[in-house]
Amino acid sequence: MKFRLFKIFVALLALGVGISATLLWASFNPRMESFDGLDVSKVPTVSYCDLRNDPGAFSGKIVRVKYADLSWFDHGYFFWDSSCANDQDPYLIDNVRTSVSFYKANSAQIFDDLEYMRRSNSPIGVEIIAVGRFLYERPKGRSDGIEDRTAYHFEIYSIEFQAPIIAP
Repeated sequence: MKFRLFKIFVALLALGVGISATLLWASFNPRMESFDGLDVSKVPTVSYCDLRNDPGAFSGKIVRVKYADLSWFDHGYFFWDSSCANDQDPYLIDNVRTSVSFYKANSAQIFDDLEYMRRSNSPIGVEIIAVGRFLYERPKGRSDGIEDRTAYHFEIYSIEFQAPIIAP
């Protein structure tokens, strides 16, 4: 009888530890919004500086970033704006840039769009409107790639073209 009570106590203790660990993990791990069934017209619009100045409010969320400067070099794609640098962030190795990746299912279209923009605008950077998922996390520091040097990451789902300005 005592052995049975001991087994029940151990089982309840293990269940309690498991539930506590799950709740603790959920409180520290932001929920990642999914691209499945995404209605791009309902995605909220924010400025690039809004993401940089309040990363906790947007981490894991899908947003539209308006007029972001997208550049590239050997180590990856990135958004940047020197006026949005946050020197107070303890996790930053690179305090100006946000690494950019592409949603795998749409990557071919995104690359085609970027190639078109490069040819028509600039070989080193373009100003875009992008819909994607923002993530703020501690830099990994495993390589000199931009994704390992910054705490800011943006996965592009789609690029929206700006309407051309027609002179009067």
